[in-house]
Amino acid sequence: MSLPGRAKAPRPLRRQVGGSKARGIYLLGVAATLGLGCNRAPQGPVLGDPDPGTVYPVFEVRLHEGSLSRTVSLPYVAPVTAEPVLASFEFQFPDSVVGTAAYLAVSVDDRAEVTLNGAILGAVEDVGELELGVCYPSVPLRIALRCSAYAEPARLRGVWLIVRPGRVRQLRLLESELARFLELPFQRWEEWEWRPSSGPGAQWKRGGLGLTWSGSGEKRWFRTRLPWPSTVNGFLTNGDSLWLRLAVDDSATVFVDGRLVGAIRRQGGVPLGHRWEGEQEILVEVTNRRGRGSFEGAWIGSGRLAALRPQLDSLLRALYRYRLLLEQHPDPPSDWESAVSRALREIREALASEPRECSSLGAALGRAWPHLSRLEIALRQFPPFVCGPYLQNVGPHQIT
Repeated sequence: MSLPGRAKAPRPLRRQVGGSKARGIYLLGVAATLGLGCNRAPQGPVLGDPDPGTVYPVFEVRLHEGSLSRTVSLPYVAPVTAEPVLASFEFQFPDSVVGTAAYLAVSVDDRAEVTLNGAILGAVEDVGELELGVCYPSVPLRIALRCSAYAEPARLRGVWLIVRPGRVRQLRLLESELARFLELPFQRWEEWEWRPSSGPGAQWKRGGLGLTWSGSGEKRWFRTRLPWPSTVNGFLTNGDSLWLRLAVDDSATVFVDGRLVGAIRRQGGVPLGHRWEGEQEILVEVTNRRGRGSFEGAWIGSGRLAALRPQLDSLLRALYRYRLLLEQHPDPPSDWESAVSRALREIREALASEPRECSSLGAALGRAWPHLSRLEIALRQFPPFVCGPYLQNVGPHQIT
């Protein structure tokens, strides 16, 4: 896709809490242009500078139709159903925001695939954000979007470039790290065989994960031999109980050494029991009810690690709320950031030990939670969506 010459950069839109009469009129004018409005004032206290980020709304994009292109205003609705919308624009951040974290926010019906300077950046469905990275001076951003809809005409409702404090980016990285911890109880198991029927002449074939087939009521059989693993994701399994977690389409029945142990639909787990000698033979019968059948994945799960997931979930929710607060209020009490750092340090130290012990991780989570729980009372004073990332109390999904 060819890109046009750089268009004039839109003026930044500053979020405000209060402000002068003239500034309020300016915001309302932009809100009218975007089809937005502010319907209520913040309900909690605001500490320090109430302007944590700069929003650059994109009012116009270049629409590409074959070899032709033209400028259109946003929001834009495709005239033909099932036809993708190909749009692009160029932008350059001012020197005043150099070194801060930048994000691209998109509101679309139903999906937008985004490239940045010719490289794939990611995709957004409905409403979402993609990280652009750190702002650099005099570096133009060439952004292209391919918008598509499943049934109705594709609609590009709005595009914004958002600049946020650098520590917001750090918190997002920490959230991703903590989210990966949620997968600690499950270790992927790939040693499978499969066959298309249960007849005596059917031969077992190597592989099976990711296999798909069609036909209503059609079945496939999958088999593996599993010795007791000494560890699950590095954690010792002494005194543990194991599970088999499956993802299939549509349903599966599981047998261990010829004994029925459970059945699942779509996703779920069945117990394998406590420590055993030798190998267990696991047979999985997968039935396709309609459409396409599949054997998407299999994992060995630790019961002791799974019992720690509620604590990890609580930590992740607290970290998420804290990051939302920083996006809206840039100057919270200084000890909040140190509390988050101390909590994560406890978890990292437990994971760095060799060999890993479930009891050590559980104790670390117990020490980490008091650091974040002290934020809970304070966080309740700050409604998490007081200032949306685009205008006060307004998200891109409200654009019509």
